[in-house]
Amino acid sequence: MYNLLRTLISFTLLSFSTAFQAHGGPSGGGGQENSCRVYIEEYGLMVSVYQPSVSEQDTYCSTLPAFAESIVVFDIIDRPLRQVPLSIQIAELPNEPDNVDKDEHQHIGKTITAAPFDLHKSGTMRLTFTPEEDLQYAAILTTLDKEGHSQSIDFPFIVGENPDGFTDVKKKLITYLLTLLIVCGYFAFRPKKQPKTEENYPAG
Repeated sequence: MYNLLRTLISFTLLSFSTAFQAHGGPSGGGGQENSCRVYIEEYGLMVSVYQPSVSEQDTYCSTLPAFAESIVVFDIIDRPLRQVPLSIQIAELPNEPDNVDKDEHQHIGKTITAAPFDLHKSGTMRLTFTPEEDLQYAAILTTLDKEGHSQSIDFPFIVGENPDGFTDVKKKLITYLLTLLIVCGYFAFRPKKQPKTEENYPAG
């Protein structure tokens, strides 16, 4: 019984630790700020995504909890990028790229929405799209240099997953393990009944 309790405790703690580290915990190698910052050439941008129907306060990054209207905001960190022609598009990531009509990116499918090349002097760009189930998406940022050469980066989105790392399956598993742990702990540590002796019985 004690070995079973120890195994359950270790597995439950491991489940919490894995989810925490994978989403920017102290040992996870990258927090929310790092994961939301992207670079094209030497210029940095900050990505913020809002899903008003899910939460009016929360801001998301590359992981979006719902297939709902999503407002994607790009804030230019390095001011020189405001003087460089920049375009942004939101496009599908097809499951089978070879069978999909492609844009200029080989692994990118249909464009959902786009902001054409422009000098974004305000430093902020905003696109809105509504992801569909069974599809994934990416933002493609492209700059043009003085000679007209382009350079692009992709910023993929994971849609339909809770950003805190605890998916519904993980939550159910952890709930089950905690319940089992409590039940086993109760039977393992409950007070043992004292055996009845002749002293417990009234004299006949």
